[in-house]
Amino acid sequence: MQSELDKIYEEEFEERFKNGIAKALEEGYAIGYKEGYAIGLTEANIRIAKKLKSMGFTIELIAKYTGLSSGEIQAI
Repeated sequence: MQSELDKIYEEEFEERFKNGIAKALEEGYAIGYKEGYAIGLTEANIRIAKKLKSMGFTIELIAKYTGLSSGEIQAI
């Protein structure tokens, strides 16, 4: 038979475990959101750079407005 003290420790452990998982999920979501946003922004800038390059804009001007490097633009 489980003692009252054992029950309290078990309940405390379960509560801390649940809170730890919730916090880890929240932190993971925040990190994933930031990384996903950065990837999406980069992909959008590459699409814009491709379009500007096909329209004859200079690499320097494309770099200025997209934040991509000259090398990245030349590789497109």
